[in-house]
Amino acid sequence: MKPVHQMVMPSPQSKDCASRQAVSEDTRQFVNQIFIELQAAFPAWRQAFPNNDCLAAAKITWMRALVESKVTNKNQIAQGLRMARKSESDFFPSVGKFISWCGTNPQVPDIDSAFEMLDKYIRRAFSAIPKEVRAMFDMINPQTIKNGTVTEIYRPFKRNYKFICSKLNNGEAIDEFVIERLPKPKEPELSQEEREAQRLRILGKIQVFKKSVKGCEGAQ
Repeated sequence: MKPVHQMVMPSPQSKDCASRQAVSEDTRQFVNQIFIELQAAFPAWRQAFPNNDCLAAAKITWMRALVESKVTNKNQIAQGLRMARKSESDFFPSVGKFISWCGTNPQVPDIDSAFEMLDKYIRRAFSAIPKEVRAMFDMINPQTIKNGTVTEIYRPFKRNYKFICSKLNNGEAIDEFVIERLPKPKEPELSQEEREAQRLRILGKIQVFKKSVKGCEGAQ
């Protein structure tokens, strides 16, 4: 069987009786290959699918979710599998998590690493930020960047992250979303200790925010 990135994404099936009776061979092979690769990446996958009936039902659900979320490009699927292989978890991901991985781009850091560049953005160290990530911050209201909480900044950043990755995955340019800036005006230089204190203060806020998000996810 071909690797997923070499297979053609099957078209959504019609809703007539014949198509409801059986999944097409193309669809079956495509979903099976995704699961084969995910099962290899997540050795504890049987925790999610203890028997063949559960596994078969999950494959149908995944197919529907991928089509409904318009994750129908082989490059998107390949990126999702690439992110899966990088995951430190042993447990099979939800279809929502996999779809979020498919929405990333190999040129762009993961969303947590990208958001931690907020410190550099606030300090106007733009040359130290990839253009793709800079665009994500540039699209946020400047007043939100200046006066908003980390939570208030993260909300539009998350939306922009998905938007920019989608543009890149479709081969579209993102230059129009990057603000061209004049040379930074000279300001009184902070001492090394002051710069480090500022950096740690911002990173500390980000870490507190991330812990609160993980706490909410764990409570669900």
